[in-house]
Amino acid sequence: MHKRRSPSAIPTDPGDPASLPDAEMDVLACLWEQKEGTARSVRQAMASYRPMTQGSAITLLRRLQNRGLVDRHRAERGKTYIYTATQPPEVAYQRIVNELIVRVFRGNRRAMFTSMLESGPLSEDERKVLEDLMRRQNQNGPQDSPPA
Repeated sequence: MHKRRSPSAIPTDPGDPASLPDAEMDVLACLWEQKEGTARSVRQAMASYRPMTQGSAITLLRRLQNRGLVDRHRAERGKTYIYTATQPPEVAYQRIVNELIVRVFRGNRRAMFTSMLESGPLSEDERKVLEDLMRRQNQNGPQDSPPA
């Protein structure tokens, strides 16, 4: 049984990636990976995990364009449109993680960090990034945060 979210918990900004349906988020993430793409290239890149028709790919890209998350321009030849994301993925990552902290972990960052770190071993690169982030946080001084 699905728990119904209260209206105040539902993101209302249509241009907020945290409020995207899964299919639109998958298309946007694919564009971030490709840097730019046509409906066909997006559909082909996603075929193994979200198969769709050409028409569905075009519809999802138009929805993202209507939300202001994607721009398009005509290719130099033919009638094909080339789509690009209007913002870098890092902007969306922060909004989505904040939404996850609020909705799933009820504001408990410690529980979120613990779950993330216990989900599997860190690579050497991930460990270095985490250590660098912690070092920068320590240099900026303690921040007020809600109790865990």
